[in-house]
Amino acid sequence: SETRFRDLVENTSDLIWEWDAQGRYVYCSPALLETTGLQPEQLLGKTFADVATPEDWAARKPMLDDFLAHPRPFQRQEFRSLHRDGSVRVLEASGVPIFDAAGRCTGYRGITRDITERQRAEQALKESEARYREFVDNAPIGIYRTTPEGRIEMANPALVRMLGFDTAEELKRRDLDGTIGETGYDRAEFKRILEERGEIRGREERWTRRDGSQLRICESTKVARGPDGAIQYYDGVVEDITERKQIEEALQRSETRFRDLVENTSDLIWEADAHGRCVYCSPGIVEILGLEREQLLGKSPLDFTTPEEWPVRQTLYQNFLAHPRPFRGLELAKIHRAGAGVQRRADLRRRRTMHRIPGHHARYHRTQARRGGVARRHDLRRSRGPSQERVPGHHQPRDSNAHERHHRHERIAARHQLEQ
Repeated sequence: SETRFRDLVENTSDLIWEWDAQGRYVYCSPALLETTGLQPEQLLGKTFADVATPEDWAARKPMLDDFLAHPRPFQRQEFRSLHRDGSVRVLEASGVPIFDAAGRCTGYRGITRDITERQRAEQALKESEARYREFVDNAPIGIYRTTPEGRIEMANPALVRMLGFDTAEELKRRDLDGTIGETGYDRAEFKRILEERGEIRGREERWTRRDGSQLRICESTKVARGPDGAIQYYDGVVEDITERKQIEEALQRSETRFRDLVENTSDLIWEADAHGRCVYCSPGIVEILGLEREQLLGKSPLDFTTPEEWPVRQTLYQNFLAHPRPFRGLELAKIHRAGAGVQRRADLRRRRTMHRIPGHHARYHRTQARRGGVARRHDLRRSRGPSQERVPGHHQPRDSNAHERHHRHERIAARHQLEQ
């Protein structure tokens, strides 16, 4: 029996020790070397003061004196010991008094364990939990933990404010399974999806605040399962997207109004990319050029320019692409699908996207139509004042009176030919 006991004591990683009545070490197991860096014989006859740090000895001495004066067991008493390598170790000691046949205390027998690594791990865990709590409490989005039964286990301040409650305790009193109508969606369906998929990402729903107002949210949730595979919690985050959805809906209404306007105007509204290729045109293309919109996409306006104007318009168009700038009132002759030439007036403004890819927006007005080889012109120059800036590539007579007389004679001649 003594051999078995000695084998156990000599091979345990904990320090087994024994004091005499004055608190001097009379036995130490080999684990002392690992705990303090000392051989057992180096500590024999010495006291706790020889292994404790000076600060810890000053704090612990009154307690040890009391244990020696009034013998009784002690458990898990922590103290700091100075290791021979200069490091400080945190030790945990438990002991019981030893009595002789006469009932006198002859010393203590106990066990000491090095808990330095355990304390470091506990401290790291505390710091990690503090950082997590700080993150959760200061997060701008709602964070929660609920149970499948509808109980709210945790809700951060952002979620509490989002739902209009004063404290998390008030929110926790809500029974989610019993207030399905307040959340605005079928919780049973929500739970079914989580059971099947294990998570939900980016689910947009309507919730109801405490005051009854509607809240638009985007929710992502993941299940937490126990060792048996059963769902224990739902951990999720909630983002308030009410303002974003309102902006999106307003933008959609604005885009609808703009599209209705563009799609129903008799003018041709078009857009070209940086290379001058058409990427959008309004339905006005049918009336103005007799083409379907798909026939213009990917092509250049030069593809529909009359042969007579093509050289001049090519130079002008390349100049605008190389040196982007707005222009207004530029009149161009285009070829109608029926084969007749059509005079157009174009207003153009430069467009730049967020990535600085240049392009153009423009609007065409129909200003002249040829029918049966007879020209009928609606002169839009009359609406422009003489001080208007001259457009590059656009011919403008110096004598405005002569210019008007010339076109008046043309209109008279065209009317006579139509009457015949």
